[in-house]
Amino acid sequence: MAGMNVTSPALRSDSELWSSDPHVKHEALSRLYVAMKGTMYGVARQTLRDSPDAGDAEDAVHDAFERFVRALDHLPSDTDVRSYLLQTVRNRCLDIRRKKRPQACESPEQTNGKIIGTAIQCPVVEAAMLRELLGRLNPDDRMAVTLRWIHELPPAECANAMEMPLNNYNVRLHRAMVKLTDLADQQTKECFK
Repeated sequence: MAGMNVTSPALRSDSELWSSDPHVKHEALSRLYVAMKGTMYGVARQTLRDSPDAGDAEDAVHDAFERFVRALDHLPSDTDVRSYLLQTVRNRCLDIRRKKRPQACESPEQTNGKIIGTAIQCPVVEAAMLRELLGRLNPDDRMAVTLRWIHELPPAECANAMEMPLNNYNVRLHRAMVKLTDLADQQTKECFK
């Protein structure tokens, strides 16, 4: 995104997005979409780079913009609409990736004795298993994971909530995710013994 001029003069003012005049609001939304379209598609294509369906990125952008339009009246007028839009696109892409992930829990017999992925692939046991695995982490690691991936806060807000520098938070989150993945792999192996 470096070098991209997202704040185009064609946008005039974000305050037009909260206008009570439907015509002004519609024009402002149209200008915003035109100005952000390339950036939103770039984020979607990057997030869905492993998706075999080329239309997923386009679907994610359209769904995200539609969600933004529906949520607009409920957002404070000082909202950074560009950041909000890009985060909405990213979240929609992650939803698409989750839905396309294998959903069935496979036994070693069904996979010729191989254990595929981690234990957190079966939606029926996913929540209970995740709670159990998070419970095995120390409180600071559990907080780092919970803030980022359950409450979906940006890393800077997570670092502020944990009262630590952003870099320290990122290191803690990475280490916690490695521990969590190891715990999930151990639990998977135990389930299939």
